Amino acid sequence: MSILPPAVVRALQEAELIQKHDRLCDLAAIDAIPIELLQILTLNNQISIAKQPTTAERILINLATSKHQEVRLAILKNSNITAAPLIILSEDKDIHILRVVKFHPQTPGELLLKFRKYFRYRTFRHGKTMEEYAASRHLTSPELLRELSQHEDWRIRAEVACNPGTPIDILRKPPFYTYHASSIAANPSTPIDILEEQVRIGFRDAMCKMSYNPSTPNHLLSKIAITCSYDRFDRIPGYIAQHPNTPLTTTISIIKRASFLSSDTLRQIYMNSLKSSELERNLAMEVQSLIVNHPNLPDNILEELIKVDRNAPIDILENFLHSKDRALKKSAQARLRSIYRELAANSETSTEQLWEMLYHRDIEIRLAVLLHPQGLNLLLDRALQVENSLNRFIAGLHPQLSTVQRDRLFYSDNWLDRLAIACNPSTSIEYLQRLSQDSHNLVRDIASQKILD
Repeated sequence: MSILPPAVVRALQEAELIQKHDRLCDLAAIDAIPIELLQILTLNNQISIAKQPTTAERILINLATSKHQEVRLAILKNSNITAAPLIILSEDKDIHILRVVKFHPQTPGELLLKFRKYFRYRTFRHGKTMEEYAASRHLTSPELLRELSQHEDWRIRAEVACNPGTPIDILRKPPFYTYHASSIAANPSTPIDILEEQVRIGFRDAMCKMSYNPSTPNHLLSKIAITCSYDRFDRIPGYIAQHPNTPLTTTISIIKRASFLSSDTLRQIYMNSLKSSELERNLAMEVQSLIVNHPNLPDNILEELIKVDRNAPIDILENFLHSKDRALKKSAQARLRSIYRELAANSETSTEQLWEMLYHRDIEIRLAVLLHPQGLNLLLDRALQVENSLNRFIAGLHPQLSTVQRDRLFYSDNWLDRLAIACNPSTSIEYLQRLSQDSHNLVRDIASQKILD
């Protein structure tokens, strides 16, 4: 990434490029925005970049030092935030920022224990101490988890038992295992032999936790389903029927026996059936048929469930993005992203199709273009389209700019385009020598300085 001289930054401000609210999230995703520009972008631009899950880590780290509280809070709303920005924000002087960092699921336990001087007592939100929060974080170090597993407070030990990062040898310890069997059953990292032992013993609470543990294998889910009472107070059949690892034969048996399944459970089972393999196609169709005819299925979602088929065309899925049903909208969005990723990964996909993807409102679909050999070139092309914009200038700084794109900016009448080429780290000496004779004094100065460097 190129380093912009202060004179260039001042020139962009004077040209009023910084003040414009350009859509910079695509360029932030490919880590193309210079650090010198990040802190002087408009507040709205900084917030939109900070909360976007696709934003590069380097940019989030830089924005974590922003003077605006709104920007720092936006980073904490980013679903893909890493530990590095959280470490910076854990040193924040704003107590509100510290409170959000404390509740953030990605915050390592070591950082949380630093907050004990601010939060001495149990919080009103979940009634937990800082040690309990530290024991529940999956980024907490094994050394700290080992220490907390021996704590006198059973609540802290229970949080350690549920933590996917807890070392296996702790989970196998006889005293720890005996007292926290149900918490261990809910842990995605628990070895299968421990789960099998709990099913063999028939510990009811542990089997309930296992029924929604994402790592529970299919043969154990089938065994647990056989032990269910199937009365309307038994939650286990519903959990097992929704589990993605449950065999379709077991799901069919549950639907037939459990007339009390809720509409949300039925919807999730239907969505899971769409992901089945071709070999299980007949079983999946039987599951869908049972759901469509189930007495608890509301009429208002019947038509939508039938339409959300694995062969549904893109235009139908696009319509579901406007649905008020959040589960349906999320499922359609996930399937659309998968379709577009496959399309972009195919080297035979036409430029016209890729160009349409670049104008999609979903940034994940726009960035899927990068899977194609020509993807980056097209993404930069789109950024270069708008004359006299910050998007165009930043795209002109990208080191992988094509020869055609570089020439377009080099021969441009706009001095800002030529300035971008002068600042580009991959610009050849030949281009720089010609730019050192440019009519604009700043372009001349930058090109001459780069020749000397």
